[in-house]
Amino acid sequence: MKADVILMASGASERFGDRNKLTEPIGRVTMFEHTLLLAVLLKMSLPDLVGQIRVVTCYDEIKNLCDGYEDVEVIYNSDHEEGMAASLRLGVAEADDEDSYLILPCDLPYLKESSVGEFLTGYRWSGKKCGCMSDGQFMMSPAIFNSSCRDDLLALQGDVGARKLLSDAANDCYVYVVKEKKELLDIDRPEQIRAS
Repeated sequence: MKADVILMASGASERFGDRNKLTEPIGRVTMFEHTLLLAVLLKMSLPDLVGQIRVVTCYDEIKNLCDGYEDVEVIYNSDHEEGMAASLRLGVAEADDEDSYLILPCDLPYLKESSVGEFLTGYRWSGKKCGCMSDGQFMMSPAIFNSSCRDDLLALQGDVGARKLLSDAANDCYVYVVKEKKELLDIDRPEQIRAS
C-alpha cells in the first residue's frame, strides 16, 4: 500500500487578513514549506508507504516554492473559490493508480513528520478503510482514505472536507492520537502565531 500525498494549499485565508497565511514564516520556513518538507521527508523515510506528492493550489507563490522538488507535482485549482472539496477532487482525480490518499492541510505548522509516519504505519497495519489523526477528543486532519473511498471523495462539493466520510466510517476508521495537541493546531489568524 502506498499513499498518494495531497497537500491542500488553495485556502482563501479569509480570517488571516490581507495576507496568505501559507506564506507566513513560522520559525525558519513558511507554513506551506513546513508541510512540503514534511511530505518530502516522509517519502524519503517511508518509500514503501508514500507515493507521489501533489500540491493543489491557486497561488503562484506556492507553485514557486515547489520549484526544485523533482517528486512534487503542482495541480492548479481554478475552482478554489468553491472551497476544500474542489482541492480534494483535483488531488484524488490525479491519484488514480494509488491505493490510498493522504490529505495534508498546509496550515498545521507544528505537525511532526514522526507523528505522520507513525500514523501511516499504524493505518497500514490496521486494515481500515480510512484513518485520521486526533487530539484525543476529535477526529481531525491529516486524514487518509483507501481507494474504496474514491467515488465518495470525488463527489464532495462546496467548502467541506472529508470529515463526514470519516464520521460515516467510524467503525472502519483508524484513529491516531498525537502525543502533543499542539501538532494539530491549525492556524487561521495572525494572533495564533504570536500566541504559540
